[in-house]
Amino acid sequence: MRKFFALMAALFVIYALMVSCAEDAAPGSFSPSLAGEQSAEYTSSLENSSSQAPPAQILPGFKEYILDERGLKLQYPEKWTVIDKTSFDADNPMLNAALEYTGVSKETMLESLEASPVTFYDFPGKACLIVGVEPSGGIGQDAMDSYAFTIRTAMENQASMLASISGFKWLEEPAAGDFGENRFAFFSTAYSVDGVPSASYQAVTVNTGKLYRFSYVQQAEVIAPESVKQIQQILSTVTLY
Repeated sequence: MRKFFALMAALFVIYALMVSCAEDAAPGSFSPSLAGEQSAEYTSSLENSSSQAPPAQILPGFKEYILDERGLKLQYPEKWTVIDKTSFDADNPMLNAALEYTGVSKETMLESLEASPVTFYDFPGKACLIVGVEPSGGIGQDAMDSYAFTIRTAMENQASMLASISGFKWLEEPAAGDFGENRFAFFSTAYSVDGVPSASYQAVTVNTGKLYRFSYVQQAEVIAPESVKQIQQILSTVTLY
């Protein structure tokens, strides 16, 4: 599991490139044809995920998580492990498991909480969902369609940088869609580090001046359709305030 930290580092290189490209690109109109260029593994799940309504109660097999200081509430699979600042309050065996899994020090993980205040670990599935919060730069949810479009078109001009990430490929082209109460820009990629394959699904939305980033990463060549559906279930429960 020590290579997991390297896999995450590659993920954040991709995310940093995505953000810089979206900021640098001129605003454009969303292209419906671009959203249709999805990999076959995801087509059926995407067709069933459009405009998912927020659940009226806790989903079966899920638990609720509230992060008041960041204005976030969501549901997550009850078998996943939550690591946030409260995990450092006492000797926490789940924290020790997360440290072993990622291969980072307690100090490094604590420092990461400023930008990524909570991570949900699926240890058996060799996966985790990282929630990041940062300033939105003035964009609103009504810009998620063009935001997704500019990510892809701008990143096409950064082919050499993407080529430096071993095995990089798109699993799902950037697109926008409604999950629950919010509109998200989302995409999925695959890459490898030292021969270890990794696949990620990233979704971004904004509210009250904050950009919320949901990054799911798994040690696998692709994310199975049922896992994509589970991620989208989580997104459908997100409440921002």
